[in-house]
Amino acid sequence: MVNDGWASFDPRWIRAEDPAMVAGTELARKLADRGVTFTGSVQHDSGYIAGDLLTAIESPPLSEILVDVLSFSDNHAAEQIVRELGATGPTSAATTDQGTAVVMSTLEELGINTAGLILRDGSGLSRDDRLTCRALSEALALAKTPAFDGIIGAMSVPGERGTLSRVQPGAPTDVRAKTGTLQDVASLAAVAAGDRPWYGSPMSCSTEYLLTISKMT
Repeated sequence: MVNDGWASFDPRWIRAEDPAMVAGTELARKLADRGVTFTGSVQHDSGYIAGDLLTAIESPPLSEILVDVLSFSDNHAAEQIVRELGATGPTSAATTDQGTAVVMSTLEELGINTAGLILRDGSGLSRDDRLTCRALSEALALAKTPAFDGIIGAMSVPGERGTLSRVQPGAPTDVRAKTGTLQDVASLAAVAAGDRPWYGSPMSCSTEYLLTISKMT
């Protein structure tokens, strides 16, 4: 993916209709600019074709990726994570449907009540998604345990980092939050710490906050 799937930024931001093709075309252009010749054309394919490895890029650890996903609401990364989860599931299919199925089964294994939950994608952008306050509250409580403390550390910090970085000066920085915004809907899931937490450090969280504001049209 190139430029997080954006086709242009000026005069306004426009999403690429086919991010994969845009990435392949840009790679071909860069290679040609550097004198690399090749035959054929950029096209979609169903999978990996054996050949010589030209280069490889190692992904950052999930703990770092989560900072973008949770602090800055990186929807593309969230979708990719869900598809990767699908590839680890029973069918080994890197699809959204299989990924959300893995998410649901994992939530159940962790003891989170999934009654009323509907997951149609990984980003939460689908109007068909449904979450419950109970499930979010239980997820926040789970995130406060040592095994999942990296989740809290990756969330947005009011006035400092992420989607809440532009709130007014003096905002409480002992809060970690995940925002969600669609047209006519805004939500916030957050925890407040007893002691001022620093990113990457263990947190002693005491309170969960859930807020959803909806305007029905």
